[in-house]
Amino acid sequence: METYVWLQKVNKDIGEGIFKRRNERHKVGQVGEEIREKINRLGVNLETAEISVSDGDLAHARRETKEYKLPDSVWEKLPVSLDRPKHIFWDNEKPGIIYVIEVEDGLGKIVVLPNYKVGKGSKAKITNNVRTGRKIKGMREFFDPVHFTKLK
Repeated sequence: METYVWLQKVNKDIGEGIFKRRNERHKVGQVGEEIREKINRLGVNLETAEISVSDGDLAHARRETKEYKLPDSVWEKLPVSLDRPKHIFWDNEKPGIIYVIEVEDGLGKIVVLPNYKVGKGSKAKITNNVRTGRKIKGMREFFDPVHFTKLK
């Protein structure tokens, strides 16, 4: 199934409360070469440029109890959100790539976990996994150079 069609279906099912986890995963982007080089200089070797998301991670990111949820349109058009971030940061405390994006009423962030193992045994593969996201009140949290390193 084509990625955008899959994203729309999963997001629709989540929104209507009829979502059933199927452990499906789709590629939604890739970490650009310049960003990979900067992360490598921080001592982390990304094993792949691929960014993917599972239906379970979408459900986690959109759960009803989540505060400061990103608009549904961000998740429905996730490849666009990842391709056109306002800023990209590396989280030094909880290793991850943080994509800061513009949303209708401010800013949001999408968290991508690097070198995430999917599957078991000989079928296991490594991806960079979209784990979650939320609206943010501004850029202040990223001003801590011990916690975050600006990549873009």
